[in-house]
Amino acid sequence: AHPLIQLQTATLRSLLENFPTPFFMVNSDLVVTHMNTLLEKLTGYSRQEVVGKMTCGKVLNTVQCDTGDCVLRQVMDHQTPVSGLRRVARDRQGREIQVVVYASTITDQAGRVIGGFEAIRDITLRVEAEKKFDLLIELTREGILMVDEDQRVVFANSKVSDVTGISKEALIGQEAGKVISPQHQRSARELAH
Repeated sequence: AHPLIQLQTATLRSLLENFPTPFFMVNSDLVVTHMNTLLEKLTGYSRQEVVGKMTCGKVLNTVQCDTGDCVLRQVMDHQTPVSGLRRVARDRQGREIQVVVYASTITDQAGRVIGGFEAIRDITLRVEAEKKFDLLIELTREGILMVDEDQRVVFANSKVSDVTGISKEALIGQEAGKVISPQHQRSARELAH
């Protein structure tokens, strides 16, 4: 083989293997054509078992796999990358793994989609911390209300709902002036600046 082709092949192989998050590629039928060692560790499946033999749906086993909500199928059909989508994958033993997905297409020289790739990041610890934080916020005796720079409610705990008589869901998006007193509005503005 030509030395330039050998160098490009070695470079690509190194990039794929050393990608810093669990990563895999599929063909147009969603059969895995490459996976790195980090994906092996995350899923419990070896490359020998997966590459050329299993679909990504069998490896990741999300609720969306093998449905119309399959991330890679949507990415390939619409040729639009996906970034930061949360999913729950399952490893070989069925253990749930909270992940964030980043996916895009692989095209040939003519621009035709011939496959896709996906990088996933395990966010299980982050999700557990979010649940603990949410529980702490709900258990407090104080009403907690968060507003954005436009003074619209972006978060309210149950205590605020109890005080205002408005459900937490109905509070989201409301103007703060419709929910809190002018004095509290001034305090919120001062805190924001």
